[in-house]
Amino acid sequence: MFIEQLYLKNFRNIESLQVDVEKSWILISGNNAQGKTNLLEALYLASTGQSFRKGLIADLIRENEQAGVVRCQIIKQNVRHQIEIKLSNAKRTIRVDDKPLRSLTKLLSLMNIVAFFPDDLMLVKGSPEGRRRFLDRCTLSFFPDSVDSFRSFRRSLKERNSILRKHQKQDTRLDKKLLRAFDEQLIKYGARIHQYRKDSLEYLKPHVEYFLRELGIIENDLEILLDPGVPIHDVKSFQNSYRKALGESFNIDRARGLTTIGPQRSDLSFALDGRAAKSFASQGQQRSLVLALKLAEVKVIEEKLGCAPLLLLDDVSSELDKQRTEYLFKCIKELGCQVWISTTGSVELQVPEENHHFRIEQGALKIG
Repeated sequence: MFIEQLYLKNFRNIESLQVDVEKSWILISGNNAQGKTNLLEALYLASTGQSFRKGLIADLIRENEQAGVVRCQIIKQNVRHQIEIKLSNAKRTIRVDDKPLRSLTKLLSLMNIVAFFPDDLMLVKGSPEGRRRFLDRCTLSFFPDSVDSFRSFRRSLKERNSILRKHQKQDTRLDKKLLRAFDEQLIKYGARIHQYRKDSLEYLKPHVEYFLRELGIIENDLEILLDPGVPIHDVKSFQNSYRKALGESFNIDRARGLTTIGPQRSDLSFALDGRAAKSFASQGQQRSLVLALKLAEVKVIEEKLGCAPLLLLDDVSSELDKQRTEYLFKCIKELGCQVWISTTGSVELQVPEENHHFRIEQGALKIG
């Protein structure tokens, strides 16, 4: 997959910007708070329909403006496509090849991205939310159809929580029949999500092991364990276990006004040669594991979809030592994907001589 043009209008601090691309390596340099990450965020938005940052759609629009535009022209498997996202204070509209987007599945299938941001280096020892977000992003890339299960699960979870909160605050009679109906929806879509996640890990693991062995981080084995967020009573049936767990947690859920059991509480853990990475791996080993996970994500997308994804690197060289930076760029060159890199220029990057170099200052792009 190849990005050949990116156009932004009133996006974050960028008033108007167009990047025309002919090469596979694009270097965006500049001081902090100039708009480098905003440019990568726009590419992420064009691929997923959402930002990697938390916030409202209105936050994406330049201050004092009413609307913004992100337009991306790509070539995928020799076919040219255009993705356009219009932003307003109230909504986001997406068009693909000048037609309204009916489902995010098409967008996720069309433009595949692997993004590597400094916060990702906390993946191993950080919060469960970060690990879930990583795994679910992989799942949506590997299995674009899974977006419907995720959406349906979130909708049912929101409705169930709403019933519990209403009962808690207003002390009204709890509609158990309606609650059980949403329980069954959670069980149905939660089981699908659990299976998608398990399959994603099966695809990732051999590639993660390969990259870790290349770095000399493991000698024998890597374990990636998935905590499903549900106590497993029936090893043959996730649905039966989930149904029983919801019944057992009913009184706690009612008291808290919140669903405490389910895939929304899932987590990942990693072990290197039999030792828990979160507790026993050095900071360098943990960062190497994160690198291996991201590189494995690129490999699986290429294998499953027959097309290497776009790779975004946001100032990661400032967070890695020289050895890991060298290894990262060595592996990326072998992957053969288009790479967009943001940097302050404080660290020399081992990028190919054939590259585009742009500088960004106060949201404006200049030739580097």
